[in-house]
Amino acid sequence: MDIDQLYTYLNEDMQITRKKGLFREYVETCIEKYNTDPEHGPAIAYDIAGLLSTKFATELPDDDPYVEIMNIAGRLELPESHRLQHDNWQYFIQIAQRLN
Repeated sequence: MDIDQLYTYLNEDMQITRKKGLFREYVETCIEKYNTDPEHGPAIAYDIAGLLSTKFATELPDDDPYVEIMNIAGRLELPESHRLQHDNWQYFIQIAQRLN
């Protein structure tokens, strides 16, 4: 699934568990892409961070790990000097592994 399809799905009226599953699958493919070609990390992060503008993101509490993943991605698209100290792809992957 590409980012445009996911964006559409996350704005639809469907069960939150289904949306979480689709998001989780997408994040897994993004991690695979990053591991294959880390140079594309900022572009991958940009796409994930853009999902903060979906209905899905507004349906979740602020402290939800799905929101945290999108927020981390928003910082990973920035130059390293503008990130929080712990914001890196290893941290992103660690949080992503907690998604259920």
